Amino acid sequence: MEHSSATSQNKRKHPFHKKQQYLHRKKQKSVSKIEKTLTLKPHSSNQNSVSLSNRFQSTQRKKSHNYDSNFEFNRKWTFSCHDSSAYEDRVVFVSYNILGVENASKHPDLYFKIPSEFMEWERRKELIYKEMHHYNAGILCFQEVDRFDDLDDLLQKDGFRGAYKARTGEACDGCAVFWKDKLFTLLHEEHVEFQSFGLRNNVAQLCVFKD
Repeated sequence: MEHSSATSQNKRKHPFHKKQQYLHRKKQKSVSKIEKTLTLKPHSSNQNSVSLSNRFQSTQRKKSHNYDSNFEFNRKWTFSCHDSSAYEDRVVFVSYNILGVENASKHPDLYFKIPSEFMEWERRKELIYKEMHHYNAGILCFQEVDRFDDLDDLLQKDGFRGAYKARTGEACDGCAVFWKDKLFTLLHEEHVEFQSFGLRNNVAQLCVFKD
């Protein structure tokens, strides 16, 4: 009787296990199809496949947030397929969120693993200047700027002029645009305050230049 009871239980469990095996095989086939779809030649002109690949890579990154502390992440750059070597007119734009001093001090929980000397503005502003100098850019766009005068003094050494727009509300930071004075002339400047559209206290700068 005990043997019969055990056999009966196995029979009742069998359809469940069978369903699990079916779902597992279906999932493997689905992953296999995605991998095959993403295995494309680099020079493929299919834009849909490129965007799908980017979404797939983005999903993989989200799943791997808990990576090892020794893991080194290298940014993957995307280069244009067009040869622009024949063009003489070139403009280099650089855009950086430089982390406002006040914002950093108000959220120590976000940067508690970073040594305090690396968060000091006197050190960071010099590193920002060296980084911008390395790019030899014509136009710089900064966000989270709450020490505009410091940046202005430094970047004047490389021939930059700047314009600043503070955020609305209680925020202490804003946006700044710098341009090489020998390359561009500022013709017009406008500001957009997102708050006037019922949005957050963000702002945007619109600048028209003449070269």
